[in-house]
Amino acid sequence: MDNEYEWRVSVNAPKNFPATIYYAALGGVDVRRDGTINSGWGTSGSSSDGVKTLPKTLDIIWLSYIENQFYKGNFELDQEKIKAIFDEGFKDNYGEDIVTYHDFSFVINVAPGGTVALFMKGLGNFQLEVGFFKAEKTDIKWKDFVPMGLQDREKYVKGRLERNMNKDSLAYYKTNGIPFKRWGNYREYFNFKTIMPVDYKVAYLAYNCFNGERFYGENRAYHINETYNSLPIPKKITLNWLEEDNDEYIYGVVLKLKESEYTKMSTFFKNNSNKAAFYIEPYIPVNVREIRLFLKSDTEKIEIEVLPYEVKRKLIKK
Repeated sequence: MDNEYEWRVSVNAPKNFPATIYYAALGGVDVRRDGTINSGWGTSGSSSDGVKTLPKTLDIIWLSYIENQFYKGNFELDQEKIKAIFDEGFKDNYGEDIVTYHDFSFVINVAPGGTVALFMKGLGNFQLEVGFFKAEKTDIKWKDFVPMGLQDREKYVKGRLERNMNKDSLAYYKTNGIPFKRWGNYREYFNFKTIMPVDYKVAYLAYNCFNGERFYGENRAYHINETYNSLPIPKKITLNWLEEDNDEYIYGVVLKLKESEYTKMSTFFKNNSNKAAFYIEPYIPVNVREIRLFLKSDTEKIEIEVLPYEVKRKLIKK
């Protein structure tokens, strides 16, 4: 546990749920914090770096603007789990070679209700959750929080919300309440893989999941898409594929699944023994420009709505 490991640490918050960190330290290493954070769940921010021992604790205090509430947490980390990920490392391309890397960034995310998640992020599309916690409400003297700033707390918070939240989202959450359970609910795992019609071959596949984790399904280093794997539901599927009878061109698309589809997908998995496939169907067979996304079990399938996308077709260099 006392060996040296290369790691960095940053902090962030979900979009439309802005926060400011008052204090944060991972394993005694101060976390760099700059103003308001709300770039997205699972997303990193400005980071500290250096060679360090494995962190044992996470200490954090922050202000959730949408609640006008401070939270405080002091958490013990699972060092064995963290060490195992460091030691195994992650694979990625380095020129023509496959190289195993052992340096990571820790990503701390905070959300309304006191939710705190800790991820370990490698290069590219590799990110695993290594801690999920619940902080408690606390309070900080306002003069300590903004010693040189506006001393009217309500006015200060209102200004931060107006500058960092979509107006429609702010109005919606004021009317309908804050979804405190959202980030915990997204941590469900189901067995799935991604398939296409038989005349197409998946060449590259990556998942960015609703819970903040990221996985490679298929590339030169990883081939987990060959079977069903227990994974959280993806919010983004990045895919490249080849036509079986035409190896001169490769197609690519990034599918962003609508968040409103999450419950439908979760229910479908549960109704099908927690096992299904994401079925990507090109429905203009020549020079594919449009596709459809389904969840498919042995007995049924449902279509999943996605945000606007572009299918790209590239000539493969011989």
